[in-house]
Amino acid sequence: MGPFPLEEVRRQLAAGTLLPTDLAWTEGAAGWAPLSSLPGVASGIPVPPPPLSPVTPAPVTGPQQTSGAAITSLVFGILSILFFLPFVGSIVAVICGHVARSGIRKSGGRLTGDGMALSGLIMGYVSLGLIALLVPILAGIAVPVFAEVQLKGKETKSLSQGKQIVTACKLYAIDHQGAYPKNLDELVPDYVPNRSLFVCPLSPTLPLGYDYFGGKDQDPSDRVVLMSKFIDRHGKRIVVFSDSSAAVRVPPRNLPAGP
Repeated sequence: MGPFPLEEVRRQLAAGTLLPTDLAWTEGAAGWAPLSSLPGVASGIPVPPPPLSPVTPAPVTGPQQTSGAAITSLVFGILSILFFLPFVGSIVAVICGHVARSGIRKSGGRLTGDGMALSGLIMGYVSLGLIALLVPILAGIAVPVFAEVQLKGKETKSLSQGKQIVTACKLYAIDHQGAYPKNLDELVPDYVPNRSLFVCPLSPTLPLGYDYFGGKDQDPSDRVVLMSKFIDRHGKRIVVFSDSSAAVRVPPRNLPAGP
């Protein structure tokens, strides 16, 4: 390009159209050379500003403080180990421990208490480990107890139903010359609303969960009228007598003949 007068070269250097490294030739020169080396051109080359020195942040000054999360982690870790708060305490200790250690690392030395946070974390995790070991043991104890409670509830309901059935038989006897019905179906619907009363809670899959032996209203009070078909592990059944009393017991050997 060119030729350009000296002032034009300076203007384009200032504008950035030409660079100091661009090669140029002027009359009398031995060859091509960078613009910055030609006489009279250097004064037109803009001087770059000095590099900015890196800014070093001022150190944080001030009194150190103990992390509140670290204190909380330590307190709940101790409580979890002592089983005052076995599950909740261990969870709080673990969460606060992690939060405290993270905050301490980011505080630039303003927060302390990393040791307390670490101790709370360790105790929280140990407590969780103990809980994981104890849960199966406690479950093994609770399941049989729960099953026994359920059985007792069903026995109580079966006793009540048995008494209601024998009471209905006594009402039937009043209307039938003192004789109990030949079978329990004769009680429906005048003395028993429906057959659901005959389903024993101890054996709910059987439509008739009781053995019925019949009788009369003049029978001895200890005569067995009704007995559940369900037998527990001790050989006991729900036994209902002629006086409408009932008990969970081993059936007598001399059972009356059925109707």
